[in-house]
Amino acid sequence: MRQPGRDGVGAELTLPVGDRRLVRHVKADPSYLAQSDLPVHFGLGTAERAARLEIWWPGGRVDVIEDIAPGRILTVRKGEGVVGETPYSVR
Repeated sequence: MRQPGRDGVGAELTLPVGDRRLVRHVKADPSYLAQSDLPVHFGLGTAERAARLEIWWPGGRVDVIEDIAPGRILTVRKGEGVVGETPYSVR
């Protein structure tokens, strides 16, 4: 049985890129006839890789993923790290 919040709602993701620190939040904000998209997107600009991604989960746990290549879709599970990875493609 999965724990509540399995989609990561409430998590904060922090990604340092160059001299900037990008922050995203996972939220589900449904509105009339629509629902928020749960995946989080970071643009790396001209950076060749992301050195470190911190995921602050609800409840206080922090997972860190290091050395991330661009152009990838990562599936991350709390406490397990990256459990899936596929190339990103524009539809």
